[in-house]
Amino acid sequence: MKLLRKFRALFRKEKFNAEMSEELRAHLEMQAAENEKRGMAPDEARYAAQRQFGGVEQIKERVRDQRRWRWLEQSLQDVRHALRQLARSPGFTVVVVLILALGVGANTAIFSLVDDVLLRSLPVKSPGELILLDWVPGAKGAAPLSAMGDATSGTDPASGRSVHQVFAWPTFERLRDGHPLVVDLFAVAGLRGLSVMIDGQAEVVNFGQIVSGDYFQALGVPAIRGRTIVPEDDKPDAAPVAVISFHYWQTRFAGDPAIVGKTIFVNHAPLTIIGVTPPGFAGTMLNDGAVEITLPLALAARVHPSGAAVTSPKFWWLRIMGRLKPGVVAAQAGARLQGVFQANARDGLTLPDDVPQLRALPGGRGRTEEERRQSAGPLTILTGLGALLLLAACANVANLLLVRGSARRREIAVRLALGASRGRLIRQLLVENLPLALLGGAGGLLFASWGLDWLAAMLPPGDREAVALRLDWHVLGFAVVVALLTGTVFGLVPALRATRLDLIAEFQGGIRTLGQGARSRLSRMLMIVQVALALVLLVGAGLFVRTLRNLQAVDAGFDRVHLLLFSIDLDSAGYQRAQFSRLDVRIVERIGAQPGVSAVTFSGSPILSGSDGPYANLSLPGGASRPGGDEAAVFNQVGEDFFATFKIPIVAGRTLDRHDIPSAPKVAVVNEALARKYFGEAPAVGRHILLNGDKEIVGVARDIKQIDLRQPTQPTAYVPFAQNPTGQVHFAVRAAADPAAIVGGIRRAVSEVDRNLPLGNVRTQDEQVDWTFTLERVFARLTSLLGVLVLVLASVGLYGLVSFMVLRRTSEIGLRMALGALPRWVLWMVLRDSLALIGAGAFIGLIVAAVATRWIESMLYGLSPLDVSTYFAATLILVVVATLACLIPAWHAGRVDAAVALRSE
Repeated sequence: MKLLRKFRALFRKEKFNAEMSEELRAHLEMQAAENEKRGMAPDEARYAAQRQFGGVEQIKERVRDQRRWRWLEQSLQDVRHALRQLARSPGFTVVVVLILALGVGANTAIFSLVDDVLLRSLPVKSPGELILLDWVPGAKGAAPLSAMGDATSGTDPASGRSVHQVFAWPTFERLRDGHPLVVDLFAVAGLRGLSVMIDGQAEVVNFGQIVSGDYFQALGVPAIRGRTIVPEDDKPDAAPVAVISFHYWQTRFAGDPAIVGKTIFVNHAPLTIIGVTPPGFAGTMLNDGAVEITLPLALAARVHPSGAAVTSPKFWWLRIMGRLKPGVVAAQAGARLQGVFQANARDGLTLPDDVPQLRALPGGRGRTEEERRQSAGPLTILTGLGALLLLAACANVANLLLVRGSARRREIAVRLALGASRGRLIRQLLVENLPLALLGGAGGLLFASWGLDWLAAMLPPGDREAVALRLDWHVLGFAVVVALLTGTVFGLVPALRATRLDLIAEFQGGIRTLGQGARSRLSRMLMIVQVALALVLLVGAGLFVRTLRNLQAVDAGFDRVHLLLFSIDLDSAGYQRAQFSRLDVRIVERIGAQPGVSAVTFSGSPILSGSDGPYANLSLPGGASRPGGDEAAVFNQVGEDFFATFKIPIVAGRTLDRHDIPSAPKVAVVNEALARKYFGEAPAVGRHILLNGDKEIVGVARDIKQIDLRQPTQPTAYVPFAQNPTGQVHFAVRAAADPAAIVGGIRRAVSEVDRNLPLGNVRTQDEQVDWTFTLERVFARLTSLLGVLVLVLASVGLYGLVSFMVLRRTSEIGLRMALGALPRWVLWMVLRDSLALIGAGAFIGLIVAAVATRWIESMLYGLSPLDVSTYFAATLILVVVATLACLIPAWHAGRVDAAVALRSE
């Protein structure tokens, strides 16, 4: 009841005061009446009652203190006063809010990315109970006889051996049945480049997955439409079904409410869609991409490119996850499953007597520790860049608050003279910063939403859905905390400065001269910090922009212009190996007949895709390999006209042609790097190499960048596609003009050969190369944007600081001009002080940049982190822009009217 009375009194003060006055009056009248009964006269009785009762106003104040929260009432008064102050200075309020919004918004957007990749758990039930199994080979380094997918997930720090994360299907079944009381295991494997037929239209789904029947039940993921896959769907005699993602449902089927029950064909297998997963669920293999279609494990032999081989104990391809039983920890589950794994894994290893070790790791984040470790470096740099922007914004705000405090010196001096305590005034000034911080945080969320869209637009399509950039409660909480800390911490020093006054000097007219040195020094220090931060970010932006340009300027060894690329998965389309070559030749003939096409070819591996192509061990006949034993070489199966289409010169011998059929002698064309490495200056044509069998070298091609532009040219062997066919075929079409103009004709040509063949990854060669520069492009654009923002903040801060300094020195400038100083002398005097600030900030910024850029050295290409030209250009831009910002107030200082200035004094 006491708390309730206090709360009511807080909002009903007038009624409370009236009731208290009435109650006190009643007490006085009762006491006076009692005195009259004792024989006193009425006037004497009232006077005696007042003496006995004490001071009424003092009693009222004590009662108010007992019946209300004084501190809360004062805080509300401070808030009201703060809002009135901000309303009186709308320009100041808008500028501070915009500055805070920029700093908070950039850091919030970056935190959303960090939160998703490094911190956030999967959107499933109790993600902390999930585990992911992997294994480490024994001392001899045994590996799976045959593996598909991401077979390794980094290196074991204890042994230095590769860690494997795939298992054979029979091994999974034994593990699942081994200790069901300890952990519930389920399996999942990725399916890339699915050939999907919907309503007679063939297309490619970049990423799907195949799962055991208890996958969704173990994760606790329901369906928002229909149902998910259950164990009964994962049986050989079950009806073939599929579950699609919310994203795929919206983008491909336009959110069709009748989606459940629709039949589609996946890799030529008819499937019925039975459900749609919730929005935000992208699967449990986030580093691979966002899952669009999920199929039961029982369909593996029908839809997997390897067919019936997926059930072999020698074929390793499944990831195994599990949910721990109550009271069981990951290490305990791994120890219980160790014996079962070792007993069933040996038949599928290259060295059966090499005993592997099973590990059970936390699996609730969707990314392995190695995957998160690889992402931690770039994300740490991004976080540091955002922190630099926030620090510059805070320094700018602190400077503005210092200027505002100086303008309110007389007001604060009057308050102190009237008895207000310094602590009370500091609290009031900090409360005035609270609305600024909250408004800045709200604006920061708006900027962050734009920033998230901008970041997502720069990611590849598969990663765009797998990385959930959203403003959830994690991100909102971060924004609020950053905004409040910014407003409090960087508002404290200005508040302390504003209330540290000499009242005698203030009221004797010393406001214009006394106590200004310290404030000036603090403002100058904050300005130097802003200039230094701007230069650090400009240097970083310059290094990343030059890295991107250096990569784009690298000579790939072939003509990248007017090349259109696409891929076709013949395995998924149901073709047999013997049909591959004939079908590819027919497609080439059809495409070659299209107008605007000057050449066309195909290969088993794409050029400059950023992913490693197939490698094979290479040696020379008779064991005459280079010292150190057999070595690996890049191995690519190519069709005829491959070298002509890519315009790769043949420097010796001949090219591969249509006569290199399966029954012809096995031949190869090697690049200059391979010929030089194995044969030195001797001719390579006519020599033999052992590379997936004995092959005669019939030609030597010029070196090209096979994988990406960063890597040095590797020894490469090109073999005829007809002699080494593969189901994943990558076509390259050289257009006479714009490649986009021939896309429609290419689709028609392929459809004429087989209407069920979808084209995947349709892009130009330049677009494919640009895709491999995603990280460099993100950093180049982001650092450039942040650098410009900090430069603008520093310029605005310099303009404001110099303007305030000119205003403070108006009387001095007037006196100088009255004594004969010329306007240009005054301009140079002001500009000289400004250039000193700029020079000090630039000097400190160069030192900090030289140290900080060491952290990004591994991300640079073709230049040093101490590149002189980049540092010079960044410094020149900073000095020019900052000087221009100072010229305007300096010019105004030179035009001060001496008479007006002296009269104001």
